[in-house]
Amino acid sequence: MEIRNLEYTDFEVLFHGFEKAFADYEIRFEKNEVRAMLKRCGYNPQLSFAAFDNGEIVALP
Repeated sequence: MEIRNLEYTDFEVLFHGFEKAFADYEIRFEKNEVRAMLKRCGYNPQLSFAAFDNGEIVALP
């Protein structure tokens, strides 16, 4: 497992991490909704981190 910032993480990998993180919730995300939410919240991939295992996000802080 590796913890690193999201600067070079493809949006598809990030989106899949969101889907997995909220898989047990009744809400479902659309890619455009996640992009808009990240923009609204001031998402900065250089300052955002996640835990990766085999190139896949396994934890979002």
